[in-house]
Amino acid sequence: MISFHSRVKRAESFASEIHDAINMISNEHRPKGTVWTGSVSGQMSAHERRLKLDQLKELTQGDIGLLSNARCLSEGVDVPSLDGVAFIDPKSSQIDIVQAVGRAIRLSESKSLGTIVLPVFIENGTDAEASLQSSHFKPVWNVINALKSHDEVLSFELDKYRTDLGKKAGTSEVVGSFSKIIIHLPQTVDASFAESLRTYLVERTTSSWNFWFGLLEAFAIGEGHIKVPNRFETDEGYRLSSWVIGQRSNRGNLTSDRVSKLDSLGFDWDPFKTAWEYGFLHLVNYVEQEGDARVPHSYLAEGNYKLGRWVIEQRSNKDILIPERVSKLEALAGWAWDANKAAWEEGYLYLINYIQQEKHAKVPDSYRTKSGYSLGSWVKRQRKNRDTLLPEQKQKLDSLGEWIWDVYKAAWDESLLQLTGYVEQQGHARVPSSYIAEDGFRLGRWVVSQRVRRERLSPEQKSTLGSFEGWIWNSNESAWDEGISHLTRYVEMASHANVPGPYKTEDDYKLGQWVSRNRVKRNELPPEQIAMLESFKGWVWDVRVTAWDKGLSCLIRYVEQQGHARVPNSFKTKDNYGLGLWVSMQRSRKDRLTIDQKLRLESLDGWLWCASNEAWEQGLSYLTEYVEKEGHARVISSYELENGFKLGRWVIGQRHRRDSLTNEQISRLEALNGWVWNTLELAWEVGFSYLAIYVEQEGHAKVPNSYKTDDSYNLGGWVKTQRKRRNQLSPERKSRLEALNFVWKII
Repeated sequence: MISFHSRVKRAESFASEIHDAINMISNEHRPKGTVWTGSVSGQMSAHERRLKLDQLKELTQGDIGLLSNARCLSEGVDVPSLDGVAFIDPKSSQIDIVQAVGRAIRLSESKSLGTIVLPVFIENGTDAEASLQSSHFKPVWNVINALKSHDEVLSFELDKYRTDLGKKAGTSEVVGSFSKIIIHLPQTVDASFAESLRTYLVERTTSSWNFWFGLLEAFAIGEGHIKVPNRFETDEGYRLSSWVIGQRSNRGNLTSDRVSKLDSLGFDWDPFKTAWEYGFLHLVNYVEQEGDARVPHSYLAEGNYKLGRWVIEQRSNKDILIPERVSKLEALAGWAWDANKAAWEEGYLYLINYIQQEKHAKVPDSYRTKSGYSLGSWVKRQRKNRDTLLPEQKQKLDSLGEWIWDVYKAAWDESLLQLTGYVEQQGHARVPSSYIAEDGFRLGRWVVSQRVRRERLSPEQKSTLGSFEGWIWNSNESAWDEGISHLTRYVEMASHANVPGPYKTEDDYKLGQWVSRNRVKRNELPPEQIAMLESFKGWVWDVRVTAWDKGLSCLIRYVEQQGHARVPNSFKTKDNYGLGLWVSMQRSRKDRLTIDQKLRLESLDGWLWCASNEAWEQGLSYLTEYVEKEGHARVISSYELENGFKLGRWVIGQRHRRDSLTNEQISRLEALNGWVWNTLELAWEVGFSYLAIYVEQEGHAKVPNSYKTDDSYNLGGWVKTQRKRRNQLSPERKSRLEALNFVWKII
C-alpha cells in the first residue's frame, strides 16, 4: 500500500508509527506476516526512491508493506502487486487522485481487490450534519467522484441510491448499501452517522436529477400514472410539478439515458396535445352514440369528463387551433363553430326529447331538464324572438307538430272548450266560481278572470263568450246568481235558510259567508233580491235575535228539570248546545240586553246576574249539608264531595277572603256550628275531635306517640304536642282536655 501525505515529516511519522499501531492490536486481530514500512520524499535522489519501490515490489505473498510519500510518487510508478492506496492528507487535484487510484485498481494476477483508504477525523460531540459539511470530508467526495469516471458499477450504484432516496422519501424504508464503499466507524460514533454519511456522500457525488426521478417513480406507483397536477408538492414539500415542467422544457439538453428513463415511465412530453386528443376521443364517442356533435354545455362524459366545456373551449380557440385539429372537428357530424347556433341546437335537441316524453311542447317557464338545462326559458325566448330567428330555425320549430307560437291564445282556446262542454251539460254559462272540471281544470276561476280581463280581450273573444246562453259580464250579478243557486239547494236539503257562518258546500263554495254578507248589506240590496231571500223558509235578517231565543228556550227547559237557573259553565244540552256558555255570555252582556230580555231572564227561578254570588251560595249549601251530617264546620282541607266539589278548599278560600266577604256572608258562616276563622284554632279543634273519638272507642286518652287514625291523622303526635305545650294552653282548652280524663304526664 502507498499512502499519500502533504508533508515529508507527516509521511515519515506515519511510516514509523505503523509498527506501534500494529503492536497495540490484540493477537486475535493482529495481521500475520512480516510488516515492512518505508518513506520517500522529494528530498531523496531518484536512486534512493527506486530502492524503496523495489523493496515494496519484492515483498512476498502474505507480507505487509507500506510506503508513505509526500508529493513525489506520480507517473512512472509500476508496482503490480500494489493493492491499495491511502489518502491520509487531502488531495485536491483530480489528476493526482486519478493517478493514485490507478495504482490500486490496476489488474494483476496476484490480486482481485484494490482498496482505497480515506480516513476522516471526527471530533467528539459534533453532530452528523456539522461533521459532514466540514472540510474533513472533502477528500472523500473528490476521490469518489474520480472513481466514478473509471468504475461504471460504482457510478450505477451511486445513481441508483440517489434515485431510491427520492423514491422512498417520506417512508420508513431503508435505502440499500454499496458493494464497493465500506464505512468503518469507531464505537464512540453513533451508528446512524453511517446512514447520514451514505446519504450525504451520494448527494455530493451524484446529480439531484436522480433524486427527482425517484420522486416521480414514487408518484407513479402511488397514483398509477405520471400526470402530475399543476403546483403539485409531495408530502415532504418537493415541487414535483415544477421539476416535470422543467424536463419538458429542457428535453433537448437531457442525456439520452435520462430521456430513456422518463420514457420508461410513460412520460408525456406534450401534455397539451395528449389532453386535446383525450377530449377529441370523448367527442368521437359522443357522436357515435348521439349521431351529432351538438354536446350540451353541462354534459359529462364517461369518468365525469366535462366534454361540454371542452367543446366550448375548441370554439373559443378556433383561430389558434392547428389546421389538423380544425379539420378533425369539422369532419364530425353536426359540428358548429358558431356558439350561438350551437346553443340553439342544444335547446332544440332538449325540446325534441321533451315532446317525445310529454307529447306536447307547452314547456313551463320554470322547467329544467334532469341535467339542469333551463328548457322553459329557452322555449320562452324562441316565442319572444320569433321575428329575429333564422328561417331554418323557424322551419325546424314549425316542423314539430306540437309547437305553438302563441301559448296564451292556445291556453285560452283550451279553456273555451271547457266552457263549451259545461254549457252543453248545464244549459247555461253561469259557472260557479269554485267549479272544478273532472280533469282538475278550475273553470270557475277562468270564467271570473275573463270578466275581470274583459277590456283586454280581443273583439272575437268577447263575441264568443257573449254568445253563450246565460253569460254575464257583470261579476256582481253573476256572484248573486251563484249564491242564490247554492242557497236554494241548501234549503232543499236542510229545510231552513239558517246557514251557519263557516258552512261550505261540497264544491267548496263559502255559502255561510255569502248569507252573512247579504244580511249585512240588507239596506243596499234591491227590493227584488230582498224579496227573493225572504221567500226562503226560515230566513231571518238578525240572526242574533233568533240565537237568543234558542238559548232562552234551552234555559227554561233546564229550570223546569233542575229547579233553578244556576247552569254550570261547561254544561251542554243533549243536542250539544253550550247552554253554560250562553248563560255566562248573558251575564257579561247585561248592559247590552234589551229590557224585555233582562225581565225574561230575571223571571226564572234562581237567576243571578253575578256568577260569583251563585258559586258562593252553592258552596255554602254544600257546607250546610256537611254540618248537618257531621255536626260541625271543621272541614279538612283535602275533603271532596262525591260529585267532585272540593269543599275543603272552598272553606279555606272563605277564611282567606274574609275581608272581601259581605257582612251577611260572614254572619251566615259564623252561624254554622264549629266554624272558625283562625286556621290554628281549627287545627286544634280537629285534633281534639279525633281525641274525643279515640276516648269514646278505647275508654282512655293514653294515645301512643306513633298512633295514626284510619284517615292517617297523626293523633299521637298531636297529643304529645299538647303535653309539651301545657303551660301555653288556655284554661278553657286544658279544661276540655281534662274532661276527657287526659293524662298530662305518662309514667
